[in-house]
Amino acid sequence: MKSRLISMFLLTVLLSLVIVSAAFTISRNSLEFAEKDSLNLTLSPDTLSNYTITLPEIKDQDDITIPIDVFGDNVSGNKILNIDSDELLTVSVDVDFEKDLLFGKIYTGDMIIKDDSSLDEELVTVNIQETLCEDGEKSSDDFELRLNDVDIENDDGDDLEWIPLNSIIIDVEVESIGDDEVEDVVIELAVYDSDGDDVTDDLEDLEDEQIEIGDLDEGDEETVTFEFKVSPDFDDGTYFVALKAYSDGDEDEVCTSKYDDYDSDSEYFEEVEVEKETDEDKQIIVDNIVTSPSTAQCGEIVQVSADVINIGDEDYEDQVRVTMEISELGVELEEVITGDFDEGDDDIVEFQFTVPEDAEEKIYTLEFRTYYDYNDRHDVYEIVSDDKFINERVFSVEGNCGEEEPPTIFKSVRITAELDDETPEALAGEELIINANLRNTGSVDTNYAVSVFGNSAWSSLVSLEPQTLTLAPGESGEVNIILNIDDDASGDEEFTIRAAFDDRSSEQEVSLSINGEEEVQTDEVLEHLRRNWFIYLIIVVNIILIIAIILVVRRMVAPRQI
Repeated sequence: MKSRLISMFLLTVLLSLVIVSAAFTISRNSLEFAEKDSLNLTLSPDTLSNYTITLPEIKDQDDITIPIDVFGDNVSGNKILNIDSDELLTVSVDVDFEKDLLFGKIYTGDMIIKDDSSLDEELVTVNIQETLCEDGEKSSDDFELRLNDVDIENDDGDDLEWIPLNSIIIDVEVESIGDDEVEDVVIELAVYDSDGDDVTDDLEDLEDEQIEIGDLDEGDEETVTFEFKVSPDFDDGTYFVALKAYSDGDEDEVCTSKYDDYDSDSEYFEEVEVEKETDEDKQIIVDNIVTSPSTAQCGEIVQVSADVINIGDEDYEDQVRVTMEISELGVELEEVITGDFDEGDDDIVEFQFTVPEDAEEKIYTLEFRTYYDYNDRHDVYEIVSDDKFINERVFSVEGNCGEEEPPTIFKSVRITAELDDETPEALAGEELIINANLRNTGSVDTNYAVSVFGNSAWSSLVSLEPQTLTLAPGESGEVNIILNIDDDASGDEEFTIRAAFDDRSSEQEVSLSINGEEEVQTDEVLEHLRRNWFIYLIIVVNIILIIAIILVVRRMVAPRQI
């Protein structure tokens, strides 16, 4: 009998534990807010009970608590009263996503639902984050887009760990999964830094951050590719890569930026880490190598320019040496950049060579190396670049080659420009004189027609003299350009000088910085009067004396009345 009582007691305790542990359930344990919206969850009780809701205190970027509310048929304040059947709870957040939240940051907290009888608790994680879609995820049964695949590939290293000037390729596949065709579909790329600033425009060699696909029928898929280089101006830190697909003109109705397979904690962006180059022999590099012309004839002069950039985390003093070699043409040249070359610094080097008369007609590779960490005591460079930098753009030799072939006529020109001494700086509302120099780098006398364009938004052309030049090979000529700068112009501007000859032309961009129109400074006038008041007082007194003398004399010589 005693044994049976003990067994019944243990069974009662066990059943009590089961009942307590299963007092209620909820339909979901997380709520993801990507727009100002309301989301639902269902509370399912096992017994009649009251429940207490504790809302999370989540603060925005200005440290202000985001309002979060819960609604339901039996919800009163923070209580759910006397329910023994499913209760639908509606949770809403009230926040300006674009203004109050940083892109790339997930604002999170836990909502607690507690059974007042059993004291059981369930946690519901509340996540709030801004997305690339301006109005959040938007779709309907008829019109809906989905990002099927986002593939980020770093040609120069780890896909999610970038170094300045790494080449990045992003493939994006989008599908129309609604019942009807989605018109004018666009895929857009954006990159944000850890401060929430959009730095997409700083990416190197990105042709367009928006790629138009056109119309997508139900079930149609399309893949687009973004290619760019990581900006050397990027600081070390975390960056956020986001993509969205939307209907152009109807983004408020059809837009998605959600992708389930990002490696980050978010479904709306991928996290990447950018770090300056730490290997010393890879820190000063050569990029953006340009040859002019890109296809040269034997005997022709070729100009080469390239960017030299410190992508590392070290500063280097005194000077940097850059060499260029085209071994098959016997070309070996060097340039020295004087002065310190610190982290993030960049400069341009220029080379010039003549293609040998007997060169083989083919494509050639230009190889560059950098030498830095200069030791002035021993006149040596302690570091030589680990890599050779080669031209990505094709350079070839074609035409006028071989001793037995008759010489071929070729025409080309080199254009340079500088401000005239009369107008050493560009001022709003003033005329600006630019002296352009044209040098005939061809093999025959050539007539050049000179023009300018690209300046209409900030200035007007006053004169261009002469408009045509005839130059012998190696000869140079001057062209005088006068621009009238608009009164409201300011900041960095540019225009282009073009020299046309036969059916070809050569162009040179000219960049300048415009200072805003100067205003009369009242303080300067007052200061002048303060310093010279005595002189002006003497002048006024003299004027008064002269007037008084004139009046006295007139009275003396005037005829008297009898």
